[in-house]
Amino acid sequence: MKTTKRSEKFLIDMACQIFETSAKEADCISYTSKILVSTSLPCRNLNIGEFSRNNGHTRFTIHAPIEIGIPYGTYPRLLLIWIVTEAKKHKTREIYLGETVTEFIRNIGKAGSGGKTGSLTALREQAKRLFTSTITTTCNKKNTTSIRNLSFAKDASIIWKPNSKSNWSSTLTLSESFYEDISQSAIPIDMRVVQACSHYPLAIDIYCWLTYRNFGLKRPTVITWQQLASQFGNTYSEQRHFKHKFLKALYRVHLFYPDAKFMELSRGLCLYPSPTHIPK
Repeated sequence: MKTTKRSEKFLIDMACQIFETSAKEADCISYTSKILVSTSLPCRNLNIGEFSRNNGHTRFTIHAPIEIGIPYGTYPRLLLIWIVTEAKKHKTREIYLGETVTEFIRNIGKAGSGGKTGSLTALREQAKRLFTSTITTTCNKKNTTSIRNLSFAKDASIIWKPNSKSNWSSTLTLSESFYEDISQSAIPIDMRVVQACSHYPLAIDIYCWLTYRNFGLKRPTVITWQQLASQFGNTYSEQRHFKHKFLKALYRVHLFYPDAKFMELSRGLCLYPSPTHIPK
């Protein structure tokens, strides 16, 4: 029987390969942004221009022009990880995206397919959504309200040809605030895990969040299902639906990150101090 990238056998085989070779040895250390670990993008198209999630005292709201829409799914997650990694490694706000969409989609670890519903079309669409979006964080503590606005891109030029080389190329200049956020708090992750979970946006979010939480976790901490739903799954009509989806994605992640210690409780998830997935 043919093994697909959505099958459990594929995930187990990938987990064994990752366990045998460290991310450093495989040259697969990538980075994500702290602000994107604290919240998450929608997993599906909601046809809206504003989307909010909560994390403790902080509310994250993503804004986009209504005629373009909020970024969603796997592609903006892969895009952001690739962009953050490039900026972190090369210490620059100027990011070269390449001359062809086929070349770029290969760089982020996806196979290129054409057509109206193919991966090349989806990537172009999600890139446009992402680079026109901004995030507003609002933190309310006692009598103090802190507000911060952050846009991903200062400017971008996306002129991707499907395959052939041309005199045009696609570039991106990160906003100063987003680049500052990356420079101060980028979180190392194993890109092989992200690529193995590329059909599961929620699993990508949980993997990045789990290794980030374990960076500073000093004692067992319980996070209620309501809190987790506010951060990861407030698009579900009922909490039990979210809980089922969250646990399924969590145990997928645990295949690749077995050192992460947690316990499922009736009221929430208890996290125990564990090593980060990429050693400190």
